[in-house]
Amino acid sequence: MINGVLFLDLKKAFDTVGHNILLTKLSFLGICDKTLHWFKSYFTDRTQQCYVNGYLSGKVQVKSGVPQGSVLGPLLFLIYINDLTTSVNHGTARMYADDTNVSFSGCVFSELQRQMKKDLEHLESWLIANKLTLNTVKTEYMVVGSKQRINSLVGDLTLSLNDISLRKVKSTKCLGVTIDEFLTWAEHIDNVIKKLAIGVSLLRRNRKVLKKCDLMNVYRAIVEPYSDYCCIIWDGISDYLALKLQKLQNRAARIITGADYSRRSSDILNELGWGEVE
Repeated sequence: MINGVLFLDLKKAFDTVGHNILLTKLSFLGICDKTLHWFKSYFTDRTQQCYVNGYLSGKVQVKSGVPQGSVLGPLLFLIYINDLTTSVNHGTARMYADDTNVSFSGCVFSELQRQMKKDLEHLESWLIANKLTLNTVKTEYMVVGSKQRINSLVGDLTLSLNDISLRKVKSTKCLGVTIDEFLTWAEHIDNVIKKLAIGVSLLRRNRKVLKKCDLMNVYRAIVEPYSDYCCIIWDGISDYLALKLQKLQNRAARIITGADYSRRSSDILNELGWGEVE
């Protein structure tokens, strides 16, 4: 079994939300009468201006979109695209705001390509009906599986939409996590290590002017979040990659405690209550 994933990119998604369509969807969800009228007034008579190089443009009426930077904006957009999943018949859609990916599975490339092509066509129809546009330049797809499985298959998978070929990638970033076609997480860990190294370097430069408790706070603020982010997803990395992370954690621990290399790393980690990367 091999898997395919479509990573969809929408053009100006928040700005192209149709007000009448959104109101219809709100009504379908049970919002009616005064509440629905309140939402309608929320969209009505909004204007926008641009300020560039000291000049202010004239006011232009906003006929679509949800206000960005508002509390309601993201919620209304989620309601707007919530029924996108109804257009997916073969795959499984996963949505987070305007980041959407659809995963498929099949035994051979031809089967996988048929499923992805059909759902891509259905998705485009749904987007057109809802006044949204798929950015075919930035929309990507990936085949995911073991090296042995993918190398044993004959042929390749190609996708296009409106005679525009979609880009097949070997890795891509999804919500801050770099996913590769073999799920080795090597590229993601390399990206994490680069960010961790910057934070550890900052600790080293300030170890003589900050107390241990302050160094710990710096570690928790600018180092630890990178190693913790979505770790439940990539936690099954190889021992080689885990060791690369461990070395940086050991280095940070020595800087914070001021310990020299005569002490074992495990003792220093236990002193801080960190434990080792498993």
